[in-house]
Amino acid sequence: VEEAGIAERTVILFVGDNGTSQDIVSQFRGRTVRGGKRLTTSAATHVPLLAWGPGRVRAGAVSDSLVNLNDFLPTLAQLAGVELDPASEIDGESLVPVMRGESELGRDSLFIHYESFRSWPEPARYVFDRRWKLYDDGRFFDLENDPDEKSPLEITDLDEEASARYHALAGRLARMPGEFHSTHQLDETGMRPGSMAVTLLALGCGLLLGWRLRAARRKSGV
Repeated sequence: VEEAGIAERTVILFVGDNGTSQDIVSQFRGRTVRGGKRLTTSAATHVPLLAWGPGRVRAGAVSDSLVNLNDFLPTLAQLAGVELDPASEIDGESLVPVMRGESELGRDSLFIHYESFRSWPEPARYVFDRRWKLYDDGRFFDLENDPDEKSPLEITDLDEEASARYHALAGRLARMPGEFHSTHQLDETGMRPGSMAVTLLALGCGLLLGWRLRAARRKSGV
């Protein structure tokens, strides 16, 4: 983009969609971390987000905001100068003020509804902040001292701080009604009905795209 002369009107966002494979083990801040792809732990949901844009992104800035992928639509709309329909049900917030170093997001927790098309893991609905995490089945974790979620806390033994956050997160969870759409009925492949068709369609599109690229290269002599 610099060579093309469009860097001053370009913003590049790099973000991970989920954790790395569980076969990969890394070191992070003095702790051994195993990849958590397809899990609901922080090893799966806490992913990199990098922003670059001369004049639009404050160089070297690090944000502590709780960011969700839902924030990308209002962010891109603001960067492009497009007004979203006020009637639209948008639950994301623009990251432009964060990228400029002007302010952080005001939210103090995030909600996630997770439902895989495979037989494992089980679906989950939960809310979390920078330290505490509550599942709708009642499991409550202190992520600072138990990042791998091995030992749920006893609700009756919580101290004042933990108890306050538990009730705050429980209130947030109660404001996010919903249910799992899957019946957990699997076909002979171990996948939920319909998921194999989507997989085959994606594979077919990939093969078709690859064939067209090869054909274009032959035509251009590359």
